[in-house]
Amino acid sequence: MLNIKCFKALCLKAGTKKAGEIHDYYIKLEEIIHDAMHEESTELKLQLEHQRKIVEQKTAEIENQIIISEKEKEILLEQTLISQFPINTECIYYGKIDNKTLGKINSKMCNENLIKFGQSNNLTERIKCHKKNFINFRLVAAFTPLKI
Repeated sequence: MLNIKCFKALCLKAGTKKAGEIHDYYIKLEEIIHDAMHEESTELKLQLEHQRKIVEQKTAEIENQIIISEKEKEILLEQTLISQFPINTECIYYGKIDNKTLGKINSKMCNENLIKFGQSNNLTERIKCHKKNFINFRLVAAFTPLKI
Protein backbone atom coordinates (compact mmCIF):
# COMPACT_ATOMS: atom_id res chain seq x y z
CA MET A 1 0.00 0.00 0.00
CA LEU A 2 1.31 3.45 -0.95
CA ASN A 3 1.14 6.40 1.33
CA ILE A 4 0.62 9.96 0.04
CA LYS A 5 4.32 10.83 0.00
CA CYS A 6 5.25 7.73 -2.01
CA PHE A 7 2.35 8.28 -4.44
CA LYS A 8 3.44 11.88 -5.09
CA ALA A 9 7.04 10.78 -5.60
CA LEU A 10 5.83 8.10 -8.05
CA CYS A 11 3.81 10.71 -9.98
CA LEU A 12 6.89 12.96 -10.22
CA LYS A 13 9.09 10.15 -11.50
CA ALA A 14 6.50 8.74 -13.91
CA GLY A 15 6.61 11.86 -16.06
CA THR A 16 3.23 11.20 -17.74
CA LYS A 17 0.46 13.72 -18.37
CA LYS A 18 -1.87 12.00 -15.88
CA ALA A 19 0.91 11.95 -13.25
CA GLY A 20 1.36 15.71 -13.73
CA GLU A 21 -2.40 16.27 -13.29
CA ILE A 22 -2.42 14.18 -10.11
CA HIS A 23 0.61 16.06 -8.81
CA ASP A 24 -1.08 19.43 -9.57
CA TYR A 25 -4.21 18.16 -7.80
CA TYR A 26 -2.22 17.37 -4.65
CA ILE A 27 -0.46 20.74 -4.75
CA LYS A 28 -3.81 22.58 -5.01
CA LEU A 29 -5.26 20.39 -2.27
CA GLU A 30 -2.33 21.23 0.02
CA GLU A 31 -2.75 24.94 -0.75
CA ILE A 32 -6.46 24.76 0.11
CA ILE A 33 -5.71 22.91 3.35
CA HIS A 34 -2.96 25.41 4.20
CA ASP A 35 -5.31 28.37 3.50
CA ALA A 36 -8.08 26.79 5.60
CA MET A 37 -5.68 26.16 8.49
CA HIS A 38 -4.34 29.72 8.23
CA GLU A 39 -7.87 31.14 8.19
CA GLU A 40 -8.92 29.05 11.19
CA SER A 41 -5.78 29.93 13.15
CA THR A 42 -6.30 33.64 12.40
CA GLU A 43 -9.91 33.40 13.52
CA LEU A 44 -8.92 31.58 16.70
CA LYS A 45 -6.24 34.21 17.40
CA LEU A 46 -8.84 36.95 17.03
CA GLN A 47 -11.23 35.12 19.36
CA LEU A 48 -8.44 34.61 21.87
CA GLU A 49 -7.46 38.29 21.68
CA HIS A 50 -11.10 39.30 22.14
CA GLN A 51 -11.43 37.04 25.19
CA ARG A 52 -8.17 38.43 26.60
CA LYS A 53 -9.48 42.00 26.23
CA ILE A 54 -12.73 41.03 27.96
CA VAL A 55 -10.78 39.46 30.84
CA GLU A 56 -8.58 42.56 31.13
CA GLN A 57 -11.65 44.82 31.21
CA LYS A 58 -13.33 42.70 33.87
CA THR A 59 -10.12 42.63 35.91
CA ALA A 60 -9.85 46.42 35.69
CA GLU A 61 -13.51 46.80 36.70
CA ILE A 62 -13.03 44.49 39.69
CA GLU A 63 -9.89 46.37 40.75
CA ASN A 64 -11.77 49.68 40.49
CA GLN A 65 -14.65 48.26 42.53
CA ILE A 66 -12.21 47.08 45.21
CA ILE A 67 -10.59 50.53 45.36
CA ILE A 68 -13.98 52.23 45.53
CA SER A 69 -15.22 49.86 48.24
CA GLU A 70 -12.04 50.43 50.28
CA LYS A 71 -12.50 54.20 50.02
CA GLU A 72 -16.17 53.88 50.98
CA LYS A 73 -15.15 51.74 53.95
CA GLU A 74 -12.62 54.37 55.07
CA ILE A 75 -15.21 57.16 54.70
CA LEU A 76 -17.79 55.17 56.67
CA LEU A 77 -15.27 54.47 59.44
CA GLU A 78 -14.34 58.15 59.55
CA GLN A 79 -17.99 59.25 59.76
CA THR A 80 -18.69 56.71 62.50
CA LEU A 81 -15.70 57.87 64.55
CA ILE A 82 -16.63 61.54 64.15
CA SER A 83 -20.22 60.85 65.23
CA GLN A 84 -18.98 59.18 68.44
CA PHE A 85 -17.19 62.36 69.58
CA PRO A 86 -19.52 65.39 69.66
CA ILE A 87 -18.35 68.94 70.48
CA ASN A 88 -16.63 69.35 73.89
CA THR A 89 -15.73 65.69 74.06
CA GLU A 90 -12.02 65.25 74.51
CA CYS A 91 -10.41 62.67 72.27
CA ILE A 92 -7.08 61.51 70.98
CA TYR A 93 -7.05 60.68 67.29
CA TYR A 94 -4.74 59.55 64.57
CA GLY A 95 -5.05 59.53 60.84
CA LYS A 96 -3.20 58.61 57.72
CA ILE A 97 -2.00 60.90 54.94
CA ASP A 98 -1.46 59.21 51.61
CA ASN A 99 1.78 60.82 50.43
CA LYS A 100 1.58 59.94 46.73
CA THR A 101 1.35 63.59 45.72
CA LEU A 102 3.87 64.93 48.24
CA GLY A 103 7.64 64.63 48.34
CA LYS A 104 10.21 64.47 45.60
CA ILE A 105 10.35 61.55 43.20
CA ASN A 106 12.96 58.96 44.22
CA SER A 107 13.18 60.42 47.73
CA LYS A 108 12.57 58.43 50.89
CA MET A 109 9.27 60.21 51.57
CA CYS A 110 7.72 59.69 48.15
CA ASN A 111 4.82 57.19 48.17
CA GLU A 112 5.01 56.74 51.94
CA ASN A 113 2.04 57.02 54.29
CA LEU A 114 2.35 59.72 56.93
CA ILE A 115 0.71 59.43 60.35
CA LYS A 116 -0.95 62.49 61.90
CA PHE A 117 -2.05 62.33 65.52
CA GLY A 118 -3.40 64.81 68.01
CA GLN A 119 -5.83 65.73 70.74
CA SER A 120 -9.03 67.72 70.27
CA ASN A 121 -12.28 68.76 71.94
CA ASN A 122 -13.99 69.23 68.57
CA LEU A 123 -13.03 66.30 66.37
CA THR A 124 -15.32 67.30 63.50
CA GLU A 125 -13.70 70.69 63.02
CA ARG A 126 -10.20 69.31 63.53
CA ILE A 127 -10.72 66.70 60.81
CA LYS A 128 -12.12 69.36 58.45
CA CYS A 129 -9.00 71.44 59.08
CA HIS A 130 -6.73 68.46 58.38
CA LYS A 131 -8.62 67.67 55.17
CA LYS A 132 -8.16 71.27 54.06
CA ASN A 133 -4.39 71.12 54.69
CA PHE A 134 -3.84 67.54 53.54
CA ILE A 135 -6.02 66.44 50.64
CA ASN A 136 -5.45 62.73 51.28
CA PHE A 137 -6.06 62.75 55.05
CA ARG A 138 -8.15 59.87 56.45
CA LEU A 139 -9.10 59.46 60.11
CA VAL A 140 -8.11 55.96 61.25
CA ALA A 141 -9.04 55.88 64.94
CA ALA A 142 -10.11 58.07 67.85
CA PHE A 143 -10.01 57.28 71.57
CA THR A 144 -11.30 58.77 74.79
CA PRO A 145 -8.30 59.48 77.06
CA LEU A 146 -8.18 57.86 80.48
CA LYS A 147 -8.75 60.21 83.43
CA ILE A 148 -6.14 59.56 86.08
